[in-house]
Amino acid sequence: MIEVIGRLRRSERGEHLLGAFVRCAPTFLARVPHLVPDEQHADLARRAQGGTEARVARELAEALELASAHDALVIVLEDLQWSDLATIDLLALLAQRTERARLLVIATARRAAVQTSDHPLGRALRPLLTRGAALPIA
Repeated sequence: MIEVIGRLRRSERGEHLLGAFVRCAPTFLARVPHLVPDEQHADLARRAQGGTEARVARELAEALELASAHDALVIVLEDLQWSDLATIDLLALLAQRTERARLLVIATARRAAVQTSDHPLGRALRPLLTRGAALPIA
């Protein structure tokens, strides 16, 4: 997700997206300072104090929802079976939220990895498929 957000930051909507992340996700930005101007580092570090991994995920979900409030946002993630647990947890959190967001996440993964009972992606994806929060496309 760091790479995705970095690419979004460099896009034509970069300043709008940065504003959403500064407002909603200071804990995340404090961990990836290369995404923000130097003059904002001290404020972000102060606001991010005591931030946990769960807080980072909540903040990221809120920032992505705010960033997509006016214009739809599409995120494409490839080979999700190789992804880190934080990204998988964030995707599961986004799918569980009940607020309407103009956010579409398209993710690819190898079927074998998703179907195993011990793979983190499979464990996160099964409940989403069951409730219709995710749609598999072969």
